[in-house]
Amino acid sequence: MYGASRALNGLTYGGLDYLGNKLGIDTQMNNYLQNQATEGLGNIVQTTGNLAQYGGNLLPMLLGGAMAAGSINMAYNGYKIGKAYDKLQQNPFQGNGSDIIARMKNHQGDKVMLQRGEAIPDSMGNPIVYGNDLKRATGTKRNYGLDKIMYKHNMPKGEVTQIPKYIKNNIPIEISPRGQNVYVIPTPEGNLKLVTSPTNNGITVSSMYYPK
Repeated sequence: MYGASRALNGLTYGGLDYLGNKLGIDTQMNNYLQNQATEGLGNIVQTTGNLAQYGGNLLPMLLGGAMAAGSINMAYNGYKIGKAYDKLQQNPFQGNGSDIIARMKNHQGDKVMLQRGEAIPDSMGNPIVYGNDLKRATGTKRNYGLDKIMYKHNMPKGEVTQIPKYIKNNIPIEISPRGQNVYVIPTPEGNLKLVTSPTNNGITVSSMYYPK
């Protein structure tokens, strides 16, 4: 279990330990390491008991191998997207449009980025995230990324944090003439569209919305 947990932590770029700290789970198995330094059946029993205490939660991840690593990555990226959502609600203009919020993988295993996207204030201080005014200021009219998803399409946080799962577990229904993957996901509110686009820097999430 110790070796497997360290391997999974490496596969998830530290995500296993990060989530473990958030959930209060000793994914680094410090009790095991401490008891390795001593001898005696009592210590072995104690270690086994400590592991068994949370083994029910950890074992499915360890036994799942690559599948578990993918699930941890999706959960970790969903958490990061949620934190970025909260920050952009407070201030949609912070950082740069090219800031990468999350790095995910799609249905084919290709790397996909979610970026902040461009945003400028109007005369009232409200964010402009598409259109000619944005193009004059930033060079992009269509725009892309989380600010656009939030302030053009008014997508709720609960849906936005599902982006890693949606692009991993669904197959696009079409590929546009621009090479965009268009995913359609059924939700209680209707069919949700999620679009990823190829760019010079790789694939990026460009939009997420409910078609009118």
